[in-house]
Amino acid sequence: MTIISIEGASAVGKTSTSTELAAIHGAFHIPEINTWWKERPNPEYREWWFERQADRWRIALENRNKHSFVVIDIDLFQPFWYN
Repeated sequence: MTIISIEGASAVGKTSTSTELAAIHGAFHIPEINTWWKERPNPEYREWWFERQADRWRIALENRNKHSFVVIDIDLFQPFWYN
C-alpha cells in the first residue's frame, strides 16, 4: 500500500494536513517525533532523532497493509530548529 510523507518546515501546516488527510480517508497517521516520544534521554545522544525517524518508517511499513494508506508528518530538520 501507499505511504505518504508530508514534509516541510515548522508551522507550515504539516500536522493539520496529515491529520485531516488520515481522518477523511481512514488512513494510519504517524505524528511528529515529539508527539509519540515525549521523553528523551538525558543527556540526549546524537543518534536519538535519527533512531526515532527509523522507528517511524518501521511503524509505517508495519501498518501499510492494515489501512488504506499511511501518512507521516515529517520535519526532518526539527532537531536543528529546536536544539
